[in-house]
Amino acid sequence: MAGDPSLFCIDAHCHLADSQFTNDIESVIERALKAGVKSALCVAIGHSDFEKIISLNKRFPDFVVPCLGVHPVQEEEDGTSKCVTNEDLKDAIPLIEKYHDKIAAIGEVGLDFTPRFCKSKEDRETQRQILASQVEIAKKYNLPLNVHSRSAGRPTISLLKELGAENVLLHAFDGRPSIAMEGVKAGFYFSIPPSIVRSEQKEKLVKQLPLDCLLLESDSPALAPQKQMRNEPQNIQISAEYIARIKGTDVSHVCEITTQNAFKLFPRLKNFLQKLMTAIMDNSKFFVYDGPRKDVNYPIEVLYCGECTMPVEYCEYYPNYERCKIWLEKNMPDQFKKLMAGKDIDLKEASKYFATKFSCGSSVTADEIVIQGDVKDELFDIIPEKWPQIDEDNIDDLGEQKK
Repeated sequence: MAGDPSLFCIDAHCHLADSQFTNDIESVIERALKAGVKSALCVAIGHSDFEKIISLNKRFPDFVVPCLGVHPVQEEEDGTSKCVTNEDLKDAIPLIEKYHDKIAAIGEVGLDFTPRFCKSKEDRETQRQILASQVEIAKKYNLPLNVHSRSAGRPTISLLKELGAENVLLHAFDGRPSIAMEGVKAGFYFSIPPSIVRSEQKEKLVKQLPLDCLLLESDSPALAPQKQMRNEPQNIQISAEYIARIKGTDVSHVCEITTQNAFKLFPRLKNFLQKLMTAIMDNSKFFVYDGPRKDVNYPIEVLYCGECTMPVEYCEYYPNYERCKIWLEKNMPDQFKKLMAGKDIDLKEASKYFATKFSCGSSVTADEIVIQGDVKDELFDIIPEKWPQIDEDNIDDLGEQKK
């Protein structure tokens, strides 16, 4: 699949530490980037995965986003699988504690009541206890949960609600849409894998669930669009295309909303993507973002190259950041000076200015200015007036581009 590199997609659940990716992980990530997949949340099965995932993040810091947790089904050294035990959690907790500030979520955790893995009431109770323990860890460090619920959709959602879990992604949910809606009411999100193309259950799920609670996932190397095929993060565009057809919208809209959902659910995701994202006032190329829902106040944001500060579509060397700034300064000195001029704008001061100017709420959240109110049109006049170093021609309306 070639994909569309101009899109911005997030793979919310994959297993890049799996041995199937050992020999060609660089190519896998390159194909993902070319398909518009900017980042992937890499989840663990058990403690033996943890160091591998942290190592992958060090090798590919702008792509691999680590998540650590203990899966309800554990793999043995001989390749067989068994129900998780308390010993598995005991081995994992010290490493989760060690890396808690370097991960974006606790995962993969959950329940799996598939009979060949979960063979008794005792196994079910052990899984519940281990999930409950990991929910408490997530609360302790204010981390979301990346959740598995195979053959246990209703029990998983019920237990998570009982435990007071708030920030939850249910990946590849295989239960009925009516059960999933209980999760939606609780504020949970659901991620859709490429296997939707061969799954009537996933199709029904997407038809009923609102787009505002959906994310994209690959679950690589599993859940490929075709059976007996190794899945890769690049294939989440297949999920996006299928969701778009079901919802009667375009792929770019699906990628846009699912990416927004990913940033809402995984706040630390932006820390890993800091070279791709900045606030509206942190660059001389502005995007006035008009959200799809009028009852939601969307942040105004821009995607840029972290070295030259050019929007990524104009960066000569993106994503090879270390080379692009040198190239830009040498070959485009005037543009380079102009771009650098926008770097000294203070976000907090800009937010106060907008609040006073428009008599509305305005705040700085992480690296974004959020303005509460319909002030899009006025921004086109106000920005170059207040900050003369910003060219009016360099202000783009993403809402108009979509129409």
